[in-house]
Amino acid sequence: MLNVPFKTETKPVAGPRAPLDPGAVKLSDIVYAKIAGRIRSGEYSVDSRLPTENDLAEALGVSRPIVREALARLRNDGVVMSRRGSGTYVQRVQDTVPSRMPPLTSISDMKRCLEYRISLEGESAWHAARGAAEDRVVLTEAMARLDRDFEHKTLEPDNDFAFHHAVALATGNRFFHETMSSMRETIITAMQITPNFISPRSHDRLATLHKEHQAVYLAVMANDAEGARDAMRTHLTRAMQRVFDGL
Repeated sequence: MLNVPFKTETKPVAGPRAPLDPGAVKLSDIVYAKIAGRIRSGEYSVDSRLPTENDLAEALGVSRPIVREALARLRNDGVVMSRRGSGTYVQRVQDTVPSRMPPLTSISDMKRCLEYRISLEGESAWHAARGAAEDRVVLTEAMARLDRDFEHKTLEPDNDFAFHHAVALATGNRFFHETMSSMRETIITAMQITPNFISPRSHDRLATLHKEHQAVYLAVMANDAEGARDAMRTHLTRAMQRVFDGL
């Protein structure tokens, strides 16, 4: 473990921990920025193990849940990865300005984007099912968020995208997850502008989407590469049908 402590910019207060002033910014955003900055500076190099949650919390003067939230975001961005029983490791140096796909400008663009995703994400799911179990931690977390959404009779576009991005992360191949990262705004915008994506009254559609996501997740976790590819391609093909049924 690297012994490079963080320095907080706040004045110490009485007690065992000197908490950062929350102000108008979330503490987890501050922690995220600090860890990402250390990675970009090389103090935490690629393939090195980060300090434990306890050590980071103590050094930054925040609680473990705050650190955990920041680390989860870094994992979701593909910057770090968890190895069961070993800790959290730096996977790549985060781009200062991440690349982005161009915005959708027409219905034809939306169709082409979904056709591209069927090919890309089908193969992504195939590789995820053949990847290392420790690369699937974020996928399990993303599926849990979809489960909670379903229990509350909703589906948040951010959580939907996070699941698809987590499948790409589970491949262990940065080209898959960096490509998905570049598509985030395009995909979420497409969900938000599609009249047929989700309506509060469409419980049957929510149930269908949830089953499709579960099918992908279960196939990946069962190391069923062909099943994972088929489940993802089926899900996105049906998504395209649902989109254009509503336009």
